[in-house]
Amino acid sequence: MADPIVLQGNVRQTFAPNLPAGQLLSPNINNRADLLMAQSLPPYAELVRLGNTWTMRTATASAFNLVAALPTTLAAAILYNGEAAGGKSYVVHSIFVTSIVTTTALTPMSLLAQVLPNAGNSATAPTHSATTTLLTSNSGKSGYGGNARRAVNVTTFFTDLWQVVGAGTGAATASIATGVYADVGGGLIIPPAGALGLNVIAGTVATASGIIGCTWSECQLDLG
Repeated sequence: MADPIVLQGNVRQTFAPNLPAGQLLSPNINNRADLLMAQSLPPYAELVRLGNTWTMRTATASAFNLVAALPTTLAAAILYNGEAAGGKSYVVHSIFVTSIVTTTALTPMSLLAQVLPNAGNSATAPTHSATTTLLTSNSGKSGYGGNARRAVNVTTFFTDLWQVVGAGTGAATASIATGVYADVGGGLIIPPAGALGLNVIAGTVATASGIIGCTWSECQLDLG
């Protein structure tokens, strides 16, 4: 029989240490010998701290038309993972959309997403556009050194494979800034050579009215 594993710990302290890399620390326990584990920072704070979390959105000059129909192959915006096989995956934190023009009314809208490859098909790399889409760092970095490609109005997605990731209600009268924010919590992952397509279905057609985008972290993952 193998020797038993003995777990030792310190009774909980009144402070949270800030330790240098490589420093060993015993886990904390209470006076009943229960192991104490707690998330000390808000969700995503550690991923953002690592410096590989980014947000993209379509530029105002590239606002797309809200349509009252389910999209077929068209993505209003696309985020493509340009990593080589075995490279980083893009873990999606959130997706968002907002209207930027006043309409007579803007009935409920649904935020849609689709991840490729799908059903054995690889995504098609878009022609990257740094003008129709904008990129910012969530940790204040001044430049992006990764392999993400962004574009708008890409028709390489699949009909009937869109999923609803969020929904919101619009105003019954003149409205602007109606939007949807969806915290997908890492529930969408873009593998190397994969892509995320974004679109919206709305109850009222409005020309050049939508701005759409997403936030993601670039992580080395062992994908199943």
